[in-house]
Amino acid sequence: MKKRAANVKLILPVVARAYSLNVNAYAPPEGISELINATCGLMPEGMRAAREDVAAFVLKRNRVMAQGVTALATGAAVLVAAVPIPFPDATLLAPTEIAEVNAIAKISGIGGADADLYAEGGPGDQYRSHHAERDHRGRHRCRDGGGIILHL
Repeated sequence: MKKRAANVKLILPVVARAYSLNVNAYAPPEGISELINATCGLMPEGMRAAREDVAAFVLKRNRVMAQGVTALATGAAVLVAAVPIPFPDATLLAPTEIAEVNAIAKISGIGGADADLYAEGGPGDQYRSHHAERDHRGRHRCRDGGGIILHL
């Protein structure tokens, strides 16, 4: 009850349509224009509160999605570490980590050439030039993994 009481800004008596009090008296409609004016006056505050609520929802949703991506990448890393393979684990772990970072960046809304870790000339460019080649669509394929893992 206290939380709702904190949000109350104004209490206005409003009679929407005339009604009979007794045989000789009735209550005419009143207060509607005052209610409309008060609502319009409080609209900016309501819109700001709605934007804050949406932002909080989006942040929580993005956090849950990023945790799912992290859990998936962790599971993939555990699988790679558990299976004996004749070449270094890092060959498969690096693309998995790259995909994880790119997926979290997409979830977070970080995008574009400036934020892409693996854009031309970016921090991942050196890794890509040594370990990846482009396929027929222009995407990077990991040479070390036999072309199975695509770089996003």
